[in-house]
Amino acid sequence: MILIRLTEEWFPRLVELDTTLERAAAYRLQDGLLHLQDQGAPEQGVSESDLEPMCTQLQHLNQSGGLVMGAQASGRLVALAAMSGVVPEHGPAWRTLRHCYTDRQWRCKGLGSALLRALSREAAREGAEQLFIPSLPAADTVDFWLRRRASLMPPDQTAPSFRIPGTIPLKLALANI
Repeated sequence: MILIRLTEEWFPRLVELDTTLERAAAYRLQDGLLHLQDQGAPEQGVSESDLEPMCTQLQHLNQSGGLVMGAQASGRLVALAAMSGVVPEHGPAWRTLRHCYTDRQWRCKGLGSALLRALSREAAREGAEQLFIPSLPAADTVDFWLRRRASLMPPDQTAPSFRIPGTIPLKLALANI
């Protein structure tokens, strides 16, 4: 397995990833607290219809100072993570995680953590200290971040630009990665 900085020719290969979640549970945020609830069937991952807008987003991130990294094994994309560059209203200390996917077969092998460390090192070199994570509410996803010492951003202390509908607002000190 090799970690690489991804270029545009890799972006359409995101559809190769099996990003289906393992559990159907999800979190909801109420009164500043996380509440776990069962959702039925596990959420499916990246679909063909998601691919074009996601590739456009990744190209924009790549061209605007963001960072897109991935992992390949046997010539196949097995993980991808992307973070924003400096966003003026947040200042140079903050970056925003835009995408983070690991193929189902490659989970729980340290690949997501290795990719996150590589992204964090690059962001820290540019002066970043904090990572804003607009996490999907899926329990698998939120639990991944909480295991890495991410913390919930209290709604009353969350900047309007960090309030993204349908997500759980988390923050992670890059020094903790």
